[in-house]
Amino acid sequence: MSSVYTNALTNLLHAMALGAYFVLAWKRSRCWPDLYNGWVVAFFGLLLFLKCSGVLVHWPEMAWAAPGIWLAIAVGACVAGWTALVAQGVSQRYLRGAIIAAVVLTVIGVSRQNFLFLACAQLSMTGVLAFQARGLLRLGWMGVIVSNLSWILMRQLLQDYSRKYAVDFVHIRYDNDIYHLMLIVSTYLLFRSVSLGLWQKKA
Repeated sequence: MSSVYTNALTNLLHAMALGAYFVLAWKRSRCWPDLYNGWVVAFFGLLLFLKCSGVLVHWPEMAWAAPGIWLAIAVGACVAGWTALVAQGVSQRYLRGAIIAAVVLTVIGVSRQNFLFLACAQLSMTGVLAFQARGLLRLGWMGVIVSNLSWILMRQLLQDYSRKYAVDFVHIRYDNDIYHLMLIVSTYLLFRSVSLGLWQKKA
């Protein structure tokens, strides 16, 4: 099966997982508002939006809307990162630095239509989130970082393979599938850490 379709399918699997996390977080916010506060619920809601957008953008039938969808994903990813930084209680100094770096890299990525810069934008925020976290929450953010770094490496290897053997790159982008599956595990750890009170700022 072409990676054009497997990419959309693995994105859909992640979207289903995030949908469950968002609904559970929203329901639990009524019982445990200190743990599942509005920022946490908004974060998982934004991740769900980003994944649903990712499902659409990988379908050939949506090629006509791809530029607009990618722009929405790029902007939404920055907003989701900012939401996570606030939800986790990251200090203002680190928060400002991470957001500025992410916005600059996102603008470059969008203007050049290069997803590598968008991945680096996410790394600028998740790096700060991992540094400021502890326990299972830190492990979850580290998983997101490893996912992004792995994607960058696999993308380069597949592009080299495509050029060397004259294979249509569009149909062998299985690096996206591995990336999506790794993110499923990472986002589960992030969601699980909420109930442990790890998103609350240390006293």
